[in-house]
Amino acid sequence: MRTDRSPRFALLTVAAVAAILSTACGTASNPAPPAGATTPSTARPAPSAAPGGVVPGALLAVGLAGEKDLRIIESNVGRPVMRMPIGAPDQAWGHILNVTPDGERTRVQNLIFGEDGGRELVLDGRWSLPTVGLDPVPGGRSLDDSTFALVGDRADGDGAGDVSRFAIVRAAVPPADGPLQLVRTIELNGAFDFDALSPNGSILYVIEHLATVKGAYQVRSIPVATGVMDPQVVVDKRNIDETMAGAPVTQLRRADGNVMTLYRGIEHPFVHALGSIDKWAFCIDLPADGMDDADAAQDWGLTQTPNGGAVYAVNATLGLVVDIDPNELTARRTARLPASTAAAPAIVLAKFGHEAAGPLGRRAVVTQDAETILAGGRDGIVAIRSKDLSVAWRTLAGEKVASIALTADGASAFVLLGSGRIVAVRTNDGSVQGTVPGEGYDRLVAITG
Repeated sequence: MRTDRSPRFALLTVAAVAAILSTACGTASNPAPPAGATTPSTARPAPSAAPGGVVPGALLAVGLAGEKDLRIIESNVGRPVMRMPIGAPDQAWGHILNVTPDGERTRVQNLIFGEDGGRELVLDGRWSLPTVGLDPVPGGRSLDDSTFALVGDRADGDGAGDVSRFAIVRAAVPPADGPLQLVRTIELNGAFDFDALSPNGSILYVIEHLATVKGAYQVRSIPVATGVMDPQVVVDKRNIDETMAGAPVTQLRRADGNVMTLYRGIEHPFVHALGSIDKWAFCIDLPADGMDDADAAQDWGLTQTPNGGAVYAVNATLGLVVDIDPNELTARRTARLPASTAAAPAIVLAKFGHEAAGPLGRRAVVTQDAETILAGGRDGIVAIRSKDLSVAWRTLAGEKVASIALTADGASAFVLLGSGRIVAVRTNDGSVQGTVPGEGYDRLVAITG
């Protein structure tokens, strides 16, 4: 059970190395850096704070280069409060599922944040938590936190190809604190990756990699009750015969059970929307601008308004923003952002496509009033007005942005830079408030404040 001393976090996924893709469907004195931190030799000087600016007080879950676990630090002084293992958190960061292989066995723990102990289960074999695309924070939890999916080391199938293994673990009701139980293990002949769980954990979705076309895949569903894969492939309802191909960049899980995964391919990126309750799929095409820029491919982000009424696919590096209707699953508007705020964006009709903490995102976030989208790329942050997709302001020019997080009041954003520093900026105008003490940060995965 959560205690009052357990800070409430919300999840923030961050940047990782780009995948190879194929064809697609108060102000404190500056203390010494945290122990173990490293300063990149090419790091830029810390951005200057605006006169009178201060770093907002918050607790940040960060990673340091060379360290596997995360540190919880105080943003204004950089002081570590505690350490925590990397794992799959629940929605409020009250519990973190940690999976640790040890020889030929694996220890599974549903840890209570801020406390020692939690429910534990030991499994035979080597298992790990799944990740999707470039999002390095593990997933595998159902939305109701009752069910967890683990992936096993892929084994050679004695000449018949790969054998992919999945383990389904459940917690007794209430899911937060109930004992862990292995429901079943699932073995599939072929190369399969984790995709999603249905909200109540009753259906496991996996990506089956096909050899017919480079990068080709199809989505398969497996009822957890039987562990037997459904014979029907989960196909795009609007293009049943279309071959889907590509590799995932980032994923957004929605409260309505829809899972939206952004893929990039040789022809164009697209968003693959999966109805995880009813076993359906749609593909939504995104602009092909900049497809020859492999580095820019990792700068796509997916974010949604607090009420879930709009989803935005944004690439600040390429200057693209697409407003997606999450009900119709179509791209309503597409804007190509200008290099300065002086010019208006070119908005076109898109074709019919084939908490206690603030909003958080890998490359993009939406303010709680739903009026502004903040997106980061290799040239700082751009703020976009949602009403007309025009540019409101830009900041941190020349800095590569790895991730963005908003404070609970929405007044400030913490920004992880490629230089290994974390900077706070005001969301109303982009002015820099200050830099979190310390260097060598390579992950910013959660925030409260």
